[in-house]
Amino acid sequence: TCALPIWQASQNWQWAKLHTLTHKHPLAQSSLFSWLNAGPFAVPGNREIVNNLSIQYGPAPWPVLYGPSTRRVIDLAHPEAAVGGTPVGQSGVVFDAHYRDQAQAYAEAKPQVQYLLKSQVQSHTKSSLKFLAKP
Repeated sequence: TCALPIWQASQNWQWAKLHTLTHKHPLAQSSLFSWLNAGPFAVPGNREIVNNLSIQYGPAPWPVLYGPSTRRVIDLAHPEAAVGGTPVGQSGVVFDAHYRDQAQAYAEAKPQVQYLLKSQVQSHTKSSLKFLAKP
């Protein structure tokens, strides 16, 4: 039984406490490698809505089963104002600084500026990787 009257208990209830998102790494099937996962994050959203972070209907908790692989909003008349994000990060390399650097922003549905114009890319580039063909 609930110690609080139902109207007080419902004021403390939050969807995101039971609706969570964990980006599971393929090697994290064993708990030994669970540190490779990103999350769990408390998230808004549900199926059938714009923030489609789908769940299986049934008793709580409701972990996210699937969601969008990327989010982008691009006004083609103003590409310099494009925003978006990816579920985990730019890199799939576990020890890279960008391995899961976008996961929290994605969970909170906070878009990041997307640099599409050449001038934007040039002014925001921090490093680059060049592949050289062997003669």
